[in-house]
Amino acid sequence: MGDQTRIPADHRAAEETWRVRIRSVDGGILGAGILLGTDAVLTCAHVVAPADRRVLVDLAGGGTPVGARVREDGWVPELDDHCGDVALLRLERPQRADGAARLYRLPPSGNRRVRMYGYPHGLDDGMYVQARLAGTAGPRWEWVQMDPERPGELVQRGFSGAAVTDQLSGHVIGMVVGFFHDGSSLGASFMIPTETILRHLPQVRRWVDGEEAVDVSLASRPGARPPDPDFAARIAGWLGGREDASAVRITVVEPTDATRSTALRRAIGLAVREPPPGSTARAVPPAAATRGTGAAAGTEPGLPPSTVPPVGSLDLAIDVAGRTVGEVATRVADRMVGRLDASSPTDRIRVSAVPLTILVDGVDDAVDPMALLGLLGLLVAQGCRLLLVFHRSTSPSLRHAEAELVVRPALARIADLLERVAAVEEEVRRRRAYVARRVADVPPAPDTAFGLRIGLTTLRQADPLRDHRRLVEDLPRYERAALAARARAEETGRRLEELLGRRDELRGRLGAYQAMLADHGRAECLEAATAYRDAHHLLYDGRCDLAAADAAVAAFVRAVEHCVRRCPDPGTGATR
Repeated sequence: MGDQTRIPADHRAAEETWRVRIRSVDGGILGAGILLGTDAVLTCAHVVAPADRRVLVDLAGGGTPVGARVREDGWVPELDDHCGDVALLRLERPQRADGAARLYRLPPSGNRRVRMYGYPHGLDDGMYVQARLAGTAGPRWEWVQMDPERPGELVQRGFSGAAVTDQLSGHVIGMVVGFFHDGSSLGASFMIPTETILRHLPQVRRWVDGEEAVDVSLASRPGARPPDPDFAARIAGWLGGREDASAVRITVVEPTDATRSTALRRAIGLAVREPPPGSTARAVPPAAATRGTGAAAGTEPGLPPSTVPPVGSLDLAIDVAGRTVGEVATRVADRMVGRLDASSPTDRIRVSAVPLTILVDGVDDAVDPMALLGLLGLLVAQGCRLLLVFHRSTSPSLRHAEAELVVRPALARIADLLERVAAVEEEVRRRRAYVARRVADVPPAPDTAFGLRIGLTTLRQADPLRDHRRLVEDLPRYERAALAARARAEETGRRLEELLGRRDELRGRLGAYQAMLADHGRAECLEAATAYRDAHHLLYDGRCDLAAADAAVAAFVRAVEHCVRRCPDPGTGATR
């Protein structure tokens, strides 16, 4: 196949010998695929449907097309819940193993730059498209949305089954499954990440590299005690960002607390795309979850849907007990960006700018918990969300973690938020003074930032280490109060604009009907003139009472319509 591209092919592109084009036996292009091993091709089920169809596979570099059919264990069509749509083909003639791809596990986090090579209509030799990952999407959150790097550079029919390659590392991290565009430059495409492919086709594991999302020690165990439903709901709520979108959540799970331990491991298995080997937790369709069935809980009947975290809401679950800071940093960096070069793990973390959601279990059982907190602080600074699990409520590192990773950042965040609240309130007060001179009964001016700032000063006087427990409990409530104050101020601003806009709308209506009256030669109509004078007075003389002005304008409109339709035309004598 040729290399007709929109962007220059780099050295990695020249090595993409695993790219394949899939055609029907009569020569029509169906889509793309990825060569795995010597005789397997991964693609979308809809590309080669029906399952018993024979297709032709064109390999990179040209040569004779190779026939292929779906393997007996390689067919996962689009399911009733719209998940799936993956297929594994067997080539009729094996190929060289060194030309095959290795799929790679990398969290499909937002802002990764990726590229795809597909075969749209009119470009049989194919073309590249570049994109950035935008976030989870699609059925049961199985897909990841990809936004084009440049307007108009859109995935089209003929890209389904194409590899999605990480621009930084060159790793194949998923497969194109679909696209959308409205005929203009607006559009997006969607990929199935490697770990979701593994959920449907676990036999592909032999061709997959990269760090798994979950340490084996954190897999849910068969025969474990039922989980604590309240604790499970809090964990699921944080993972989904529903009720708690904080960057750091700290919890304690004592080694002897079997119900909390079960809830934690179950949440891990449900939240990752590829459950760890031996895990009993499996993700379920939202439809089942909303019915509150046993399936909604994954394995246990009677648990509410609020205990089910979204698929893909957890990128890494790591057991740090007995590990050094260097070992933990290596695990995180390898999962975050892969092993790109010989640079240190912390350097790879610093330059990656890939925000992950990470569960860290056994913080207080690490080799050096206090040093580990420094690494965790770096991850937070990089935009990661952390769920930190301690094993003892008396651990000194727990107190320091709450002080350094929760309390101090929250104080700084709230101070910044209050600056914005004060600025919004000041602007609303200024605008209110303007509107209040023109419209009656405007809402009161917001004035809460000053009191909140006094409260923040009091909180700052507390010792984050000594008073960490009280601050951890008080700061979320205080932050919610600040957010509510900003929302109220913004709503007041919108209400002021609505009031002024309504007055201007009534003025426009009054003028339009006055012009209509003049156009029909009825400017001297006494009924309309009286109604116009009343409405004009309310709208232009002093502060406008909108309710009274609305009624007066409505009366004028009725008077105009009466004059125009009922009074005889002076020229013809006809009644209009």
